[in-house]
Amino acid sequence: MRSQRTFSESEIAEKAGFHTEEGMYHWLESWGFTSLLPLENQENTPKPQAPSPKPERKARKLGPARQLPSAGNAIELYKERIEELLKRVELLEHMDQSLHGRYFARQEVETADVLFPWNDLSEKGREAIRELHGRDGDYLDPSATIKLPGGVALSPSEPEAMLIGVYALAGGDMDRLLDALHPDSSSVGAETREEIRQCIEGSRPDDKKDGLKVLAHQLAAWVRGSEVRPGRPSGPRRTMPLRAQ
Repeated sequence: MRSQRTFSESEIAEKAGFHTEEGMYHWLESWGFTSLLPLENQENTPKPQAPSPKPERKARKLGPARQLPSAGNAIELYKERIEELLKRVELLEHMDQSLHGRYFARQEVETADVLFPWNDLSEKGREAIRELHGRDGDYLDPSATIKLPGGVALSPSEPEAMLIGVYALAGGDMDRLLDALHPDSSSVGAETREEIRQCIEGSRPDDKKDGLKVLAHQLAAWVRGSEVRPGRPSGPRRTMPLRAQ
């Protein structure tokens, strides 16, 4: 009808059941029949735009490459310290500690060469030596456990502090460790558990301190020849949740 100009636009709108031409144009456009609009309306109808290409990501400049010594060069060094830690683990059962307010009263436990003079031994002691060695005489124990005064401090003994730190760095379950070592783990609330999480993880922007894992990353960067600048090193981290009481 329009191409032959048999009817005017207003007549077409009226016959199609629209009150006005503008109303007809609006519904034709909303239904997607823009080809039925007059040419001047089609020109004003926005054409679909192709999505603009994303800006190309530029590669980060890393600086000149330096070949690093193999990490395997330190295997024996690591084994030496791990073996020493395992020895410390064996001594823990002989260690006595008590907590006085915030202070730990502790003993130091070591292994040492201890000589047991035959003449100073009781008959029971002499019998034990006969059973072990099949002879009489002085006995030298090369790995006897001895307890020494350890003094008073704001933290547990050094071996225990190291083992707790290694356990945390290795992804240990801190809830289980609290159950094993805390005098009343059920009283440890959400705030203290969050402090423990920060002490280990400490990598979120709102954390008050750098955690052990962040500090370990920084230490590793120095040891491997890099430098540590302000800010926290990037890298995959696993959040270690602690259950709230």
